[in-house]
Amino acid sequence: MVFMGQDEEISKLAQTFSRWMLLGMPFVVLYELVRKVLQAQNIMKPLVTIATIGNVVNIVTGQWWSGWNFKEAVAHVVFLRLGVPGCLMMTMEWFAFELLTLMAGVLPNAVVSISAHSVLVNINSIIYMVFAGLAVAVNIRVGNCLGANLPKLAMASCTVALTLTLAISLSFIAFLYATRWTLPSLLLNDQESITRAASALAVWAPFEILDGQNTVPQGVFRGAGKQTVDASINAVAYYIFGTPLAVWLGFYWALDVEGLWVGFGLGILVSASCLYFLLFERWTWEELAEDAQKRTSV
Repeated sequence: MVFMGQDEEISKLAQTFSRWMLLGMPFVVLYELVRKVLQAQNIMKPLVTIATIGNVVNIVTGQWWSGWNFKEAVAHVVFLRLGVPGCLMMTMEWFAFELLTLMAGVLPNAVVSISAHSVLVNINSIIYMVFAGLAVAVNIRVGNCLGANLPKLAMASCTVALTLTLAISLSFIAFLYATRWTLPSLLLNDQESITRAASALAVWAPFEILDGQNTVPQGVFRGAGKQTVDASINAVAYYIFGTPLAVWLGFYWALDVEGLWVGFGLGILVSASCLYFLLFERWTWEELAEDAQKRTSV
């Protein structure tokens, strides 16, 4: 273009634009081929839809996307360092639950065991949603307080959340124990399965305290940016302690479904104990606030 008398700066910009456009040429060729085939068959609606979506994406990205830069790449690395362990925190616990289901399926009386286990899974999943909601709330609150360099307010939010969780857990224990026969009868019609489920609910009910005191502190850890530590704790608690203990109690001690859930509950105990130790003995809220300031400055 310079040889043809065009402005040098404009020519350089056109060169950069053309190089990037070359990456899309194979797709343009494929699109044109498919478009002609569809047009020949009088199929126009997909072409109009694709063109509309393409134009909207083009306008939005052209107006509001500023392009790639190194600072954004660094920010994405920080995001992934928090996001991936945060995902592992959740999936490790869920996978452990799935392992319980597989183990319940190979107990001596598999049909009854699976039936009783399914009752506990469904009831515990509903209760877990309450704890998960509190965990999200304290996650946001603690994260905002630490990001604003208000460590005392973050600690107060954590204390309130844990106290509220304890009160709710106690009410759930009373509810489960009082309805341990009623709830299974709503889900099952076999008396043997109902009896087994009622027994398992009575055994599991006290562990709701541990479940709440494990779930909500995990929200605190997410707000404090300690996802990697929490993911490591979950890995140890559920797969080195919880699952082996469930196998040992359920199969070798022949405690059936009750043994599986007690073993899993002991894994939760290990996790909750580690979380409490780190929160109240190992770390200070001032240190967590300083870490948050460093992350927000990236």
